[in-house]
Amino acid sequence: MEQSNVLRVPAGISHVVLDTPGGMRGLELARTVMLADAVLMPVCDSVFDRQSAAACHAELMTLPRIASGRCRLGAIGMRLDGRSNGAATQRAWAENLGMEYIGSLRDTRNYVRSSERGMTVFDLSTKLAGTDHAQWQTILDWLRPTLWPPVPTVEEKSRPIVKRTTPQSTLLRTASTRTPVEKSASAAAPAAPETLTPPAGEHAVPSFLRKNP
Repeated sequence: MEQSNVLRVPAGISHVVLDTPGGMRGLELARTVMLADAVLMPVCDSVFDRQSAAACHAELMTLPRIASGRCRLGAIGMRLDGRSNGAATQRAWAENLGMEYIGSLRDTRNYVRSSERGMTVFDLSTKLAGTDHAQWQTILDWLRPTLWPPVPTVEEKSRPIVKRTTPQSTLLRTASTRTPVEKSASAAAPAAPETLTPPAGEHAVPSFLRKNP
């Protein structure tokens, strides 16, 4: 995929899906991974597809962004027959490679029907495509930490903030945010101990704050 063939992202768009061709290798694959925060590898249930995907996985693991975990990688079982054990076969294959298996998508005419109308499977009613929506939800849940930073709950917001000093804290990279690595303060000037006020009704001191006898 040449850089000159990539369209400029319109204003207001936070996430982009790059649908790359199968069999991508070498410099072209490396360039694409440099633009990605997550890679989804669809694999059909045949020995030939799994062999090709295994070769691609081996090459992906040589790329620094994949090997370091900065770009997530997962496999998806494609066009699986619900009457067979295809999903179990695909999961075992992925786990044998050390690759995360995200979920399975069944073989259904719903994808054909929706594309013929210029729609997606999500535009179809739950009655018609409820099973497909549920299968995709598993994939979306896997992508969620990459696409959207976690939102703290009301309970988490009410808790006292405990600051911990570590040599280096690596922050999650998302498709919409590029946050530099946060570095701790110099060890030569240790921070004064903080005073924590437990929430009302709680008087126990956390174990990591108790002084050794």
